[in-house]
Amino acid sequence: MLNQKGGMSRGCMVTLIVVGVIAVLVIASLLICYIYREEIVELGLTKLADTVAMEAKNNLPEGVTAEDIDNALDEFKKAFKEKKIDTEEIQSLSMMFQDIMKDKEVDADEVEEFIDEIKKAAK
Repeated sequence: MLNQKGGMSRGCMVTLIVVGVIAVLVIASLLICYIYREEIVELGLTKLADTVAMEAKNNLPEGVTAEDIDNALDEFKKAFKEKKIDTEEIQSLSMMFQDIMKDKEVDADEVEEFIDEIKKAAK
């Protein structure tokens, strides 16, 4: 056995190093998320919109085609990239998309609501 004079034990030193590394990783992750927050929100919302659009094509209301949905979605994505959509609208769209997908099916009324809202947001 080693006779230590006031120093830390080996286990304590290893624990401090591990905790330090974890702290650095957490801080780096938070910093990266903060720096790229707009891109992360854009990616998440457009993927959610893509999912809703894909499900909407399975139950199209009368007078609406899959091409109408694709065109509206393309306009929405373009407006999002150009930063024409404000934060409050992003939050309400996100909630609406989640509500539509809650039951895993998109009915004809929800399709019309989806198209109207993404068109309105793109203007």
